[in-house]
Amino acid sequence: FESAQKAVDLGFKSIELDIKQSQDQEFYLFHDRNSSRLFGSEYPLNEMTLSELQQIPLLKNGEHSSHYVPELAAFSKEFSSEMNFYLDVKRHGNYQYGQLASRIHQYLKQYNMVDRSLIGSDFLFTVYLEYCYPELHTVFTGPGNWLAVFYLWIPKRFRPDFFIGYANDVTTEHLEWLRENEVMNRRMLYGVNGVNYKTVKQWGVPILVVDYHPVMDPDLRAR
Repeated sequence: FESAQKAVDLGFKSIELDIKQSQDQEFYLFHDRNSSRLFGSEYPLNEMTLSELQQIPLLKNGEHSSHYVPELAAFSKEFSSEMNFYLDVKRHGNYQYGQLASRIHQYLKQYNMVDRSLIGSDFLFTVYLEYCYPELHTVFTGPGNWLAVFYLWIPKRFRPDFFIGYANDVTTEHLEWLRENEVMNRRMLYGVNGVNYKTVKQWGVPILVVDYHPVMDPDLRAR
């Protein structure tokens, strides 16, 4: 939780979390498709309970540490009153759309996070989530600027609330297209860092997922 507390201390109002669902339908913080980089061995992640996952120490600098996979519930209890969340759902072989969508909806209501959370994932799951639970704030993830054009083709009943891609893919033509089609307020960008932050900030994109750098401090202090 140290990085989240540092984000709070710096003045950030939101944080991105990569989450997966355990076999017993609990959410935990985990990015990778497989376990070798963080656990040091291959484990069937989708077949393991949260309790089983939390018995395996995480690797740090190639050595087993005293840290274990964090449970999202513990994180929510600690920070949901002071932070907004961008939850990037890593399905990675979990094809139980109905169960996963229902559990996400239930979880966000349980922790009063519906209005404080954006839920991102792959295209098929995101449109399914939007269709079943339109009160949730959904984010369609995909590469390249073609994503914006494709976004407008999605029927409104299925269309996610936002779409996100890499800042380095953005061109002048893309920014003009966003303005002309009045979807700038639906655009999100990640890959924003100390090198490109000042440039990206001028584009007018409302939500940026950033890697912190001191160049951002004046804007954080102004919040």
